[in-house]
Amino acid sequence: MGSYSSQHDKDESFSGTYRSWVNNWLNSSSTGGLGVLPQHNRGFMQQSTGRTFDYTLRNTVEFNQTFAGKHFVQGFFANEFGAITNDQFKNFSPIYLQQYGITGYPTWDLVPDTRFQSLNLARLGSTSTRENRSVSFIGSAAYSFDNRYVFNGNVRYDGVDIIGSDNQFSPLWSAGVKWNTHNENFMKKYPIVSRLVISAGFGYRGSINRSVLPFHTYSLGTAVYAGVPLATVFNYGNPVIKWEKKKEMNLGLELSLFKGRINTDFRYFDETVMDLLDNTITPPSVGRPSARINNGTLTNKGLK
Repeated sequence: MGSYSSQHDKDESFSGTYRSWVNNWLNSSSTGGLGVLPQHNRGFMQQSTGRTFDYTLRNTVEFNQTFAGKHFVQGFFANEFGAITNDQFKNFSPIYLQQYGITGYPTWDLVPDTRFQSLNLARLGSTSTRENRSVSFIGSAAYSFDNRYVFNGNVRYDGVDIIGSDNQFSPLWSAGVKWNTHNENFMKKYPIVSRLVISAGFGYRGSINRSVLPFHTYSLGTAVYAGVPLATVFNYGNPVIKWEKKKEMNLGLELSLFKGRINTDFRYFDETVMDLLDNTITPPSVGRPSARINNGTLTNKGLK
């Protein structure tokens, strides 16, 4: 299964308009933000294009069988491979002559020599490509006796490409039981109860915070020192980043009366999210003021 989508946006501002005048790209560099020169009122056009392609390959094996009219057994196994690729292209033309459909760039003669470094060259155009890949192995099993007692279990082994190789995969599991009390013989004494189910579950789920990478990243600006471009933004990576895991426990009660005319559903849940990414202050000897590491915890419990 796969899909492809493309989107193109165009923003035009014609010469002679107020918007072209006050939002000109060259103005802040040439005047230092003290005023707007009429020479800058020559329009602009900005275009952006985005393409997204994603696919998923899934293989499944499933088994269902009822034995002796009362024993129901179900088994399921699947593996998935998927990826999402996103390409972004942006182009900004500081001059746009709409009557001729011509775009161009202004002369820099109006920019003083001391203000060339304030030119926002990054606005003129950029390209970016991002790809997210993942793989999952999933298994589940369920057993039901006489549609009264139900047991189920699930295991999965997930991996993503955004995490360092040490913690790239995470094993997760969950289990639950359910008692269909309304199917018991003693419940025939209470015809007003059309459904009564008591359930309990426990397990772990995982998620990935893609805001932190396993390697360092930086952005280059227009400033130059000793002939070398200077980095304007530097982000430290974390090669030992881990999955964020949620431990869940829940108890449930479903009650239906008078052939479904009155329905209630009570749930008690207790959740703990472990290994949350958090910004931690580091000692001065480390060489940086802080680090994003998996040391956060969040708890949530309640009744609904």
